[in-house]
Amino acid sequence: MSNEKKYVVINVDDIEANRYAMTKILQRAGFESIEADSGYAALELVNKYNPDCVVLDVNLPDINGFEVCKKIRENPKTAPIPVVHVSATYIKIEDKETAFEGGADAYFVHPVDPREFILAIKSLIRIRETERKLRESEERFRRLAENAQDIIYRYELVPKPVFSYVSPAA
Repeated sequence: MSNEKKYVVINVDDIEANRYAMTKILQRAGFESIEADSGYAALELVNKYNPDCVVLDVNLPDINGFEVCKKIRENPKTAPIPVVHVSATYIKIEDKETAFEGGADAYFVHPVDPREFILAIKSLIRIRETERKLRESEERFRRLAENAQDIIYRYELVPKPVFSYVSPAA
């Protein structure tokens, strides 16, 4: 990750002391932390800021973090944002399964190890940036191929011989 951009993390927890502690961990690592104390407030902030990551408590007063994560994933604009669940209450393997099946990218149990936590967030942001660059590259190639006067094609031999792409010029 480059040091030029300050990455934005939405930090969601209904307990002020937990939010404060997590914000300090994030800020020490160079992130900008924007806080929310409920699920609906988190969704508003996610839509407003399009953050680089969401750190999401599971046990929230209005809707639980699992539902917030699902809503983030349902919106095409916010779906690529990494979601990291953190909980002191939901600590069973079944809770983690629910989280990952709902679209979470990572799951931590309080108290978190700050170094491990920050490494996970940095890794998830790096993956998101790589995926974004890949999508942009694919879009550039698609536009180039669609507007080319020459015929462009891709022929694959495995599992059986087939043209997997033929440009519109054909």
